[in-house]
Amino acid sequence: MIIPRNIIPQLNCISIHKNQIMICVKKLFSLTDNKFYFDETTILSQNKIIDIENKDYTDKRIALYNKDFNNNEYITIKGYKIDPDVELIIPYYECTSFLCSKCKKLHNGKSNKCCSLSSSPILIKQYKIKKIVFPDKNSIEEELAKAKKDFIDLHFPDFLDRIMI
Repeated sequence: MIIPRNIIPQLNCISIHKNQIMICVKKLFSLTDNKFYFDETTILSQNKIIDIENKDYTDKRIALYNKDFNNNEYITIKGYKIDPDVELIIPYYECTSFLCSKCKKLHNGKSNKCCSLSSSPILIKQYKIKKIVFPDKNSIEEELAKAKKDFIDLHFPDFLDRIMI
């Protein structure tokens, strides 16, 4: 399938073409709005079914994964309707390996938190996309902060969370 150049989206942006939504979920050496980035060693483990949240409504959809010649990765979702004003997505990541760029510490699920991670860029090494959110224009900053907090809470649960597990 040949895709016209003008409909290939930038990182975390969407493009709609013939009832399909195309989303760029990995662009090498580009920093996302909530300070995640990817390099040539980053590996995406693909979930065939992905959660999509759109205006407080959550749905599960089949995601098709594609990669271009620059190793950027895209998800295509067929037959999903979104508000035409939505221009970007906020992915929620679940990582098995990532590096804190501030502390230079590699985390693999068994390590302790090195810093707050809230303001430091995080190099993602191996990950899955847990959920995709189509935020309202007025709640983008709030949703970005929520995604980063969710990432930190998922990978470094506090003492009470560990007791409940």
